[in-house]
Amino acid sequence: MNKFLLTFVSLMALSLYSFNSHSSSSLANSSLEGAPVAGQWIEGQIEHVGMELDYGLGRYYLYVPKSFESKKNRSLVVMLHGCMQKPEDFARGSRMFEQSEQHGFPILFPIQSKTANEYKCWNWFIPINQVRAFPYLSDFVDFWDISPRVVFKNEMDIVVKMISRITREYDLERDSAFLMGMSAGGSMASNLANCYPRTFKAVGIHHGVMYIAAALSWFDMDELTRITKEGSNVDPAVSGRSGFMCSSGIPTYGKKVMPTIIFQGTNGQMDIKHSEQIARQFSIFNDFLDDGLYNLSMNYSISKELVKSTGDKYSYTTYTWMSGDKPLTVRYSVDQMGHAWSGGDGDYKFNDEKGPDATKIMLKYFNKYGLELK
Repeated sequence: MNKFLLTFVSLMALSLYSFNSHSSSSLANSSLEGAPVAGQWIEGQIEHVGMELDYGLGRYYLYVPKSFESKKNRSLVVMLHGCMQKPEDFARGSRMFEQSEQHGFPILFPIQSKTANEYKCWNWFIPINQVRAFPYLSDFVDFWDISPRVVFKNEMDIVVKMISRITREYDLERDSAFLMGMSAGGSMASNLANCYPRTFKAVGIHHGVMYIAAALSWFDMDELTRITKEGSNVDPAVSGRSGFMCSSGIPTYGKKVMPTIIFQGTNGQMDIKHSEQIARQFSIFNDFLDDGLYNLSMNYSISKELVKSTGDKYSYTTYTWMSGDKPLTVRYSVDQMGHAWSGGDGDYKFNDEKGPDATKIMLKYFNKYGLELK
């Protein structure tokens, strides 16, 4: 049994005792390193009931811009940071503070715990983080007074609970969040969009992998590293069907699909194949989500456009899957860019100013699906 599997098993064993953690809906405005911001930077933590497999998760930061008006700004933007990245650095590097102030939307930054992952990566590859939680288990152990109390939870479920809390406390519209993620955060965003499509109106995945990309080898660190670099061996059609089953397996009959925008550089440690697989997977996932069948019901028309470099900017290619009059899936392949947020502030790690501005492009895309922009 390798080191990773031993660690995972140990974490499972540690889950077999009860505790209640501190809960706070909005603590005092927290300190924020670097230049001051106009809005509030609030630290919070969701309540833990009984024992859950959360590895110390539950903390988050919330940015509420000074321009926020609850009657006008009804949507929440959720941002999942990458490995070895602080939420505040993600916000500054992507210039999301400025966008939040300009347009008035609040931003939720779930925080990955070092206890959960030494490098603060979201554990997108562990099977427990690729399925929905089963809340009835909590009722079951309460009814039978089972001790120790064991409640089946995962990182996705905890993020969804954060969204539910902020939505309720700030009187936002339910099931109207917009999701972004970078690297491991992008991969977890992919999981969330597949398993909880009714929670999100659209998702932006930057340097992530498709849902269940490592399903066949998550316990083998050498193989996991290879998959991350070279792409998954899982068929996107299998991933698309699996995502639909995770979403509940109940079709929406045209009422709900998952708009997706994808960014990746061609010169990073992750093969560009990942972005191709994500686009293919979501095109199939949406086909299932539409009516429960993989029957080409979305009637996609696919286009490609090359934008040549100007000055010191990178050239890039966009691939668009149109369904009706809207771009349901859009993929940006940025030439020469490494593993970095495209168009981000180069003063912060994991950002490259020479790429197209992913933040503005994603927000403009989200606007087509309901995010209010000024």
